[in-house]
Amino acid sequence: MSLCRFKVFGRASRVWFSAVMVTVIATLGLMAGRASASPVNPHSPSSPSTPVAAIHAKMTLNCTDMTARARAYAESHNYCPKPSGGGVTPNATAVGNCGDSWIYIWDVTGGYADVSYGFDSSLGWVVYRSLAVGYAGPDNSGGFPDGGSMASSSFSSGRSDLWVGRYGEAYATVGGTVYLWWGGQCTLLEPTDWTYMGS
Repeated sequence: MSLCRFKVFGRASRVWFSAVMVTVIATLGLMAGRASASPVNPHSPSSPSTPVAAIHAKMTLNCTDMTARARAYAESHNYCPKPSGGGVTPNATAVGNCGDSWIYIWDVTGGYADVSYGFDSSLGWVVYRSLAVGYAGPDNSGGFPDGGSMASSSFSSGRSDLWVGRYGEAYATVGGTVYLWWGGQCTLLEPTDWTYMGS
């Protein structure tokens, strides 16, 4: 059973990775006019895991694709709307009510960048994460998945020495889904950060 579950999450990671990379490439054009780069000091955290200059985005709770038990839990805690009793009830995604996700990219030196990313769930412990991080710079782009079991409402991680190139803008974004202990699924709304690679 766990092998089947892994295959489903693996496929989801590949799909999210593709979506994240499309977002990074599209963001290159959309954010080209941004006036100033991210500050370069990631070591002044506002909390132990989140850099001060990290870009934040909400996470959304999927109120549509739930088991009956998870739906009952979500409704009893006012995470998802309850049926009104007499008619059609939209069971759409409840936007921005699942927590916060973040990412931060900074220039290290010689065309290399470091990336830090994570999330904080406001609806309970996450038991599995299926994330994908994408990055692009003047001379190179890439990405990597980050999936695994966990038992915490917060998560932070990062990668060092990603070669993106020199003398231009570098971007990073994170997307994916986290699975809550009670059966809910939260989607990261793909925060995207950038920095100028000048050293």
